[in-house]
Amino acid sequence: MNKIIAATLILLMCACAVKNENLRLEGFDQIRAMEGSEAKTETEAVKKRVDDLWTYLRGQKLTTYIAREKLAPFFSHDQDLTEFIAIYASLMRKNSLRREVVLKYRVNDVKIEANGVIARVDIDIWGRIFFVWYSRIHEIQRWEKSADKWYLKPDATGIPVEKREERRRELFKSGP
Repeated sequence: MNKIIAATLILLMCACAVKNENLRLEGFDQIRAMEGSEAKTETEAVKKRVDDLWTYLRGQKLTTYIAREKLAPFFSHDQDLTEFIAIYASLMRKNSLRREVVLKYRVNDVKIEANGVIARVDIDIWGRIFFVWYSRIHEIQRWEKSADKWYLKPDATGIPVEKREERRRELFKSGP
């Protein structure tokens, strides 16, 4: 009898083992992507940057000062790094990721827009909640090319990066 109860509990725990968070997925299929050998070269460059970033973060606590120093080269501005840490620390807490540590990641797809300076990366990020439970964050990240290097441009609001500053001014304007 005890074996049946134990087996039932294990099956129940495994059935509830993954919690998902999907972010900014709309419109990924409509991106007019760059084509040809140049696109392949750029796609490989973006994928390498993404791999370098998430390989470093695997097993590391995101909110430490040392992590901030190591992550800085992946961002063109300090404000972008600060937003990235805030976004992912918040997501990890919201999804109850143990110690805010990335367990593994997978790059599903990379699309370089026709202009050659904006890339969209479809990525899954997993973390452990408890012993057998995992949480998955699935999102489309925006990477921008500047001075022949790709940088992550986090977006906390879901508002396109081009309109973000305008939206901030609207929200924080002073006076009546």
